[in-house]
Amino acid sequence: MTKKVTDTFDLKREILDLKYEVDNLLIERSTCSAAIAEEEQMKLLIKYCEEGYQLNAEHDNWLSFLKLLKTIACEN
Repeated sequence: MTKKVTDTFDLKREILDLKYEVDNLLIERSTCSAAIAEEEQMKLLIKYCEEGYQLNAEHDNWLSFLKLLKTIACEN
């Protein structure tokens, strides 16, 4: 069961922290030409997540999604 966002400041901080980690992973991978297209896709997904925060999306779902993005970035 998911909970609705009650403290948007905390949610925004968590999202931005994860975005920072994903951005750093992308920077590390930027030497690979194949990573360029993936980087653009990740940026769009991150933007989508940030918009979800602004729409007061369900807290657990958005954080889980960002953590999944981070996991995918680490594996590639």
